[in-house]
Amino acid sequence: MNDQGTNDEGGVEIARRIEARRKLEKFIQYTDPRFDEMPPHVPLICRELELAEKYATTGEGTPILVVAIPPGHLKTTVVSDYFAAWFHGRNPNMRVINTSYSGTLAEDSSARVRDMIQSDDRYANVFGSARFWRRATSIRTAPR
Repeated sequence: MNDQGTNDEGGVEIARRIEARRKLEKFIQYTDPRFDEMPPHVPLICRELELAEKYATTGEGTPILVVAIPPGHLKTTVVSDYFAAWFHGRNPNMRVINTSYSGTLAEDSSARVRDMIQSDDRYANVFGSARFWRRATSIRTAPR
């Protein structure tokens, strides 16, 4: 350990939070240690989702994205859960609609996203805390 010790560790933590705010792949890794080593297709999906977020916010990027891979390859986890939470953190004044072929699947995913935004400390480290408003399914990010 050098003379700065904790300051270096704090600097690394701050850098990880900044990267998590900027990049979906880093957000997933920061909030969920199971993803320290990702399957090779997940970073590709993350990059395409970032282009979809860019389109939603600027009109440039990918207007429509279809993720067509077999079941069990993390589509719901990456797209419906982590992307929705990351998108909301970056764009708290925009609405995210979670849909699926099954109402139950969409509701379950929405609940996971809501729980992550409301009570996950790592999410709060990246985007600040959030509180609910209007209905129990609606979320608004509180100022930092």
